[in-house]
Amino acid sequence: EERYDKRAPKMVITESQVGVHDLVLLTELTEEQIVENLRKRFQANVIYTYIGEVCVSMNPYREMNIYGTDNVNKYKGRELFENPPHIFALADAAYRAIKQKNSDTCVIISGESGAGKTEASKIIMKYIAAITNPESQAQIQRVRNVLIQSNSLLESFGNAKTNRNDNSSRFGKYMEIVFDFKADPVGGVVTKYLLEKSRVIQQLPGERNFHCFYQLLNGATDKELKDLCLSRNPSQFHYTSQGTIDATEKANFKTTLAALTSLHFTADEIQTIWRLLAAILWLGNVQFKSEDDKLEVANQNALKNVSTLLRVTETDLRHALTGRVIAARGDVMVKAHSVTQAEFGRDALAKSIYERLFDWIIEHINRGIATPGDKNLQRYFREIGVLGMSKEEDLVVCSPRSFTWRRFQDGERTVDFVLSYQGDDPDPGNAEKREAFERNLMSEGLELEVEKNQRIHFVKIHAPREVLCRFCEILKMRMPIKRIEGSEDIIQDEFHLLDEMKSFFGKPFEFVKLDPALFPERNKELRAEFSREKSYLFDTDRPDFFTTDVRIAVVHFILERQRFGHDSDASVGIEKLLSDGVYTNAYPLHDGDLKTPESQRFLLMNEWASVKQWIRHQPLDHIRDYFGARIALYFAWLGFYTHMLIPAAIVGLLCFLYGLATLFSNQISEDICQAGKSIIMCPQCDAKCDYWYLSETCIYSRFAHLIDNNVTVFFACFMSIWAVVYLEFWKRYSAKIIHRWGLTGFCHQAEHARPQYLARLQSTKKKKFNVVTQTLEPSVPFWKKKFPMYLVSFSVIFLFIFLAVAAVFGVIIYRMSTTTTRNLYGNTDSMSYKIMVTPVTAALLNLIVITAMNYVYDYLAVFLTNLEYRRTQTEYDESLTLKIYLFQFVNYYSSIFYIAFLKGKFVGYPAKYNRIFKLRQEECSPGGCLMELCIQLVIIMVGKQALNAALEMAVPFLIKTYNTIRNKFVQTTEEEDGDKLICCSQWTEDYKLLAWSSRGLFDDYLEMIIQYGFITIFVVAFPLAPLFALINNVFEMRLDAKKFLKFYRRPVPKRVKDIGVWYNIMHILVRIAVVSSAFIIAFSSNFIPRLVYMASVNPDKTDVGYLNHTLAYFNTSDFQEGTAPLQTNFANVTMCRYQEYRNPPWDGRPYKRPLIYWHILAARLAFLVVFQNVVGAVQMLVAWAVPDEPRHLRERIKREEYLTREIIIEQERLKQAEGRKTPIVATVPNGGVKPEDTGQLRHRERRNSAEST
Repeated sequence: EERYDKRAPKMVITESQVGVHDLVLLTELTEEQIVENLRKRFQANVIYTYIGEVCVSMNPYREMNIYGTDNVNKYKGRELFENPPHIFALADAAYRAIKQKNSDTCVIISGESGAGKTEASKIIMKYIAAITNPESQAQIQRVRNVLIQSNSLLESFGNAKTNRNDNSSRFGKYMEIVFDFKADPVGGVVTKYLLEKSRVIQQLPGERNFHCFYQLLNGATDKELKDLCLSRNPSQFHYTSQGTIDATEKANFKTTLAALTSLHFTADEIQTIWRLLAAILWLGNVQFKSEDDKLEVANQNALKNVSTLLRVTETDLRHALTGRVIAARGDVMVKAHSVTQAEFGRDALAKSIYERLFDWIIEHINRGIATPGDKNLQRYFREIGVLGMSKEEDLVVCSPRSFTWRRFQDGERTVDFVLSYQGDDPDPGNAEKREAFERNLMSEGLELEVEKNQRIHFVKIHAPREVLCRFCEILKMRMPIKRIEGSEDIIQDEFHLLDEMKSFFGKPFEFVKLDPALFPERNKELRAEFSREKSYLFDTDRPDFFTTDVRIAVVHFILERQRFGHDSDASVGIEKLLSDGVYTNAYPLHDGDLKTPESQRFLLMNEWASVKQWIRHQPLDHIRDYFGARIALYFAWLGFYTHMLIPAAIVGLLCFLYGLATLFSNQISEDICQAGKSIIMCPQCDAKCDYWYLSETCIYSRFAHLIDNNVTVFFACFMSIWAVVYLEFWKRYSAKIIHRWGLTGFCHQAEHARPQYLARLQSTKKKKFNVVTQTLEPSVPFWKKKFPMYLVSFSVIFLFIFLAVAAVFGVIIYRMSTTTTRNLYGNTDSMSYKIMVTPVTAALLNLIVITAMNYVYDYLAVFLTNLEYRRTQTEYDESLTLKIYLFQFVNYYSSIFYIAFLKGKFVGYPAKYNRIFKLRQEECSPGGCLMELCIQLVIIMVGKQALNAALEMAVPFLIKTYNTIRNKFVQTTEEEDGDKLICCSQWTEDYKLLAWSSRGLFDDYLEMIIQYGFITIFVVAFPLAPLFALINNVFEMRLDAKKFLKFYRRPVPKRVKDIGVWYNIMHILVRIAVVSSAFIIAFSSNFIPRLVYMASVNPDKTDVGYLNHTLAYFNTSDFQEGTAPLQTNFANVTMCRYQEYRNPPWDGRPYKRPLIYWHILAARLAFLVVFQNVVGAVQMLVAWAVPDEPRHLRERIKREEYLTREIIIEQERLKQAEGRKTPIVATVPNGGVKPEDTGQLRHRERRNSAEST
């Protein structure tokens, strides 16, 4: 006992005798001091020591008189440190949390096998039973008795002899005591987890199976053994042959039998338990043999005993063990197992029977201590949990900061990649493939560690330095070379006037730059193609030399090309294994979670993906380190595109404001608004429509002026030039980024064939030799296989493009039909209402049709591309991109092209309208078709962007939530144990995230390119399009970042040198945009007719009278039969007006084209030629004046290559001089160049630069 001074309220400790009662009070916290303190206390019979609120217990392996009533009263109701350390203090603290704080609590008991965890849980139960109210002691005694009695039973079925402990618990146990609102115990529950089922079929040398098997063989009577077809010798059974019977097994069997009886197991239930154990033993003795390709059971006696014990027919059991039933496309077939598969299935059945037996025993125990009473009242009950957890078990209280959160169990090796699969995979063939695949991975040098402590098993992969060096050389990666004295001359910055001006004028905008404390500027590094022979260039021993993205890329490269079988060429690669269901997922790990401040993921989430940071620059280098060059380049392009939209948005806004400022000074709209009742317009439909006053379109004409005004042509020219400037400057900007990331000169290596491609050609006998990969590959006949698939694929594509056009045509028919139905208009006297309702409803209908057809076509495009024989992933992606974008182009733009170029151009005149399906074509209003084109653009462009933004965030969130719930709670047929997936590591956290799509960034690029088409091809009709695009992209950039960081698993980094085919698409769109702008201005706006009127018709050279000049006269007596208004509110109308250039009815050639029409047409065609050539010439000039790479970048690349080559030459010379011994650069300044030669080297550099200049 420790000695205390009775006169002092505090404890006085004689440290020389019993050490320190709390290890935090040690003067020096070292391992030696801690062990020495525990040794002193143990020798003084003091087995408990505190570490703060943690109690360390040392097993004395003998009875100790420290748990009596006196000790119970001593600790009852006392604070933790009022008395010497004791487990009673912890139990009392747990009970007081229930009684005083009304909160649940848990005692975690952890330690080595044999440390005394079971005894500790018994002591806690005893203490709680002793301190509860006397009235409730009977109840807790009942709970305690059941739990204690269950201990011996669960030890029999859940414990086994290991090399470290003769009674090692091979499962985790969590006991709960439930208290009502008065803190009286009313029930309890026992929960098991992580039962070591594999011990049933296999044990390590020197270990045994579970105790119950040996207890049954030694303790049962001869008659019982005879009834069970058993013998007392465990070596006669395969599953128990490694173990021997202990002398105490007979007594332990009686204890187990007594526990079963006291826990109210019936005699039949007890007999069922013994029968199942016997069936498992005989099941292990079932052997198989293959004769004439037919699988048979080798020992029929064992099979007969199993069927008898399990009470199934021998035939059914034989069929279940030797084959499996496959259902495919409505057909059911039986496929025979191989010997290995049959043995795997036999062992799986044995494990499943034992686990279900174990679960049933626990359920029976829990029924005996179930909490009685009203379920509604039980919501207010509280619990004390006692968790017994062995140190060998992998279930630990984890945090993102633990050493094994992203590492192997040794806490040192990082996890570079993770493979996952179902723990109880029903297909034995999958286990063989996994074994072969993982064996081949290890033969490549990768290090693997398998985690099997949950229903989802994980294979952790680590790439050691030797593997990274070897494959970096194979992949020709450009890696940073060592910092060498004098290398500053290579990478020093030069003076550039433009950069200095940008720096000076950018000082007021310092707030948009990144915080240098969070994202420090990267030091410029020299890079060279990695080579193990030139190891003097690279500091491979530096911890951060092989960055995470390099490690992931190397491992993924190996996974893609590793074999898992010998039967066919299709047995290659992780993608094939994933498609076959051998593995469920394969993914690299995120860097921590979103709540760990030290992680890169947390930093990017808060400082980049947050919408609050919308105005700041992007940390592109850090994005590249985290996601790889492909995704980083996408965000670099999106950011550059967004920044380039700023001047376009400003000019577009100014043009809109100009139209707003001149709204009431526009002659055309003023003439319309002041026309009053002087201008009567012809009906807009046959028979049912009345005449109408032109002044009714006053508001509509004013809105049309906002986009069709004097600066429209200037804005069209500006946007055409802007588009070229944007593309040219992007090439320059991307060249600098690519160089900074060490990807200059990168070209795609020969790609491995897609697993899907190989699977389709598995039966092909004809092979061809691939000269690049030096392997034989299946040969695909072009005319027999490829051409028919291509023909079918593109025929269907053009069919669906035709359907898209037909859908637009249907919308056009809808617009025409609405003009003939009065009831759709509501107030028929409101012409502005008529003109606005039809375009809006038609645009909304078109948006719905577009969205619906998109989903159908996306599925169809993937299906058709899968039909084609696309060998590599690049070929596959390009084919898919071509299909989808071609359809999207027609789907989105066809209706807009109709309004811009066809509507109102071929209407005819009242006496002879051009009709489609006997319906009159739509007419442009007197204000022109540009306003309606603007409405269409606003609804489709803005509506699509808003819908995409909502779906991009909502869909991943819902899927992630569903996966989280499913992984935790849903029990499927493949997951027979139904255990929850416990997230105690980065790989389990990432498992519930969404898998990275095989289409990658395709949808994100597509959305932006569609937007780019809107703001270039049709920007004339919607000057605010760049502004809306700018606002959308500011949020799109951050939402995309958030989506990738929060909802998706980390993608595999990919090296790219540009944005690929998307640049070519934008280049084509620029050419189309010039032609489109010219046609819109020439044929859809009033610009050219107004200029012709002012130049050749009006002597005052003004547009006064222009409105009247554009309206033709029509004699109402010339209406075709049945087309004149049947009912009219206008009296004595003899003349009406319509928008056309035609002769009046009194002319000698009534209703024919006048000469001015041909003048205007000639002017329009001339404008087309002039506009396209002038703008095209300016575009060519800009493209010529802006080089693809800055001059200083080209010079720097040459200088780096030259001086790196000089260093290599010098190092190779020194190697030869020293007998081919590789020098260490750290001991040779300036990379092996002698100090006296440094000036000469620099002189040669300057001389060569001068010569090149």
